[in-house]
Amino acid sequence: MSGVILSSGNISHYHHAARALYHAGLLKTYYTSIAPNRYLNIWFRVMPGKWKKRIVSRHLEEVDRRKIVEIIGPEILARLLKTSRLVSAPQADGFFSKKFDEATRRRADECQVFHFVNTLGLETAKKLKDRGAFLICDVRAEHSDYQNRILRTAYQKLGLEYTAIDLPYQSRKIAEYEIADLIIVPSEYAARTFIEAGIPASKLRIVPYGVDIEKFSDAASDQNFRQVSQPEFRIVYVGQLSIRKGVIYLLEAVQNLGIPNLKLIMAGAIEASSRKVIEPYLGMPFVEYLGLLPQASLVDIYLSGSVFVLPSLSDSYGLVTLEAMACGLPVIVSQNTGSKEAVRDGEDGFVVPICDSAALADRITRLFEHPDERMEMGRSAWNQARRFTWKAYGERLLSVYSEIYSREFHAAPSDIFL
Repeated sequence: MSGVILSSGNISHYHHAARALYHAGLLKTYYTSIAPNRYLNIWFRVMPGKWKKRIVSRHLEEVDRRKIVEIIGPEILARLLKTSRLVSAPQADGFFSKKFDEATRRRADECQVFHFVNTLGLETAKKLKDRGAFLICDVRAEHSDYQNRILRTAYQKLGLEYTAIDLPYQSRKIAEYEIADLIIVPSEYAARTFIEAGIPASKLRIVPYGVDIEKFSDAASDQNFRQVSQPEFRIVYVGQLSIRKGVIYLLEAVQNLGIPNLKLIMAGAIEASSRKVIEPYLGMPFVEYLGLLPQASLVDIYLSGSVFVLPSLSDSYGLVTLEAMACGLPVIVSQNTGSKEAVRDGEDGFVVPICDSAALADRITRLFEHPDERMEMGRSAWNQARRFTWKAYGERLLSVYSEIYSREFHAAPSDIFL
């Protein structure tokens, strides 16, 4: 059995896919970027501090290192391009995608299944398809056409010029959708955008992401959830500060709340095209902007909060929602956030329409005015998050593989998972 080639680039949560495939005996090769192990790679040790803080969370254990191929050049070059500002961030990302794919194509050989993250596998997929491989395109976003339509409308309403966020590799995205035998998405919401674009439902499979319970949920249990007597009411937002993430509507909502001792804690980088409308808010007394933080710092941010808000206009999942829930925070998410499917409206928090600062203000005010309900929702969210572990993600992924192998390769389940 020649097995599975998995290609993830620098998206480290696919380490969990690699582990699941490895323990099932299916993994042939895992192509990734920098993935330090417990002994730390030489290049990791000599990295600039700010790079190291972001990459330290990519530790990859439990997989035989002989099955892992680290392709580090494209990421380092893309980071240098971003730092130098010779090109825009999307252009640097497009460069990374193309070069990582080229490097993978040179190395890849026979396999039964080629499983790749969208934008990273077009040329490799063409090569391996000619050799009979089954192709899985793993998509972390909504369909490209849907996402650009939503964002173009939002930018126009705000008087901003819109350039497609995936323009440097948009054609690659579409071509990969078409060449793939199967497309994996993380939510029903994301799947619907592909169906609306004409892709048959039979070509789609939904595999929700997970959360590191040991890192987030166990910390929350030690904190006894949110204390109702906190001196400040703290709204937490984690993610890119951008129009796509709906941050402007959150800022508008909080500005008009009139809640005493209110703080909006914001962690994340400011997206360049959104800077004009977002930056004026960041100097206001109710905002505490922390910048881009390494993942290791996020637990304390969540634990300091009263409520977590993710009001995205376009977000196929939103891992931060589960992280906040696992830390015992009630959450408010938009209808266009795939992780809403893990949120029981009225139990773990609330689901609100997109672009609706009034709805956000209403739900935030309710949680402020009813601290006992807020604490109970936090406890409910904590319990709910434990259903969405990375182990559960791996099990759902393997169920997709069981279907593929039994249908395409006529293998019985007992023959698939060694």
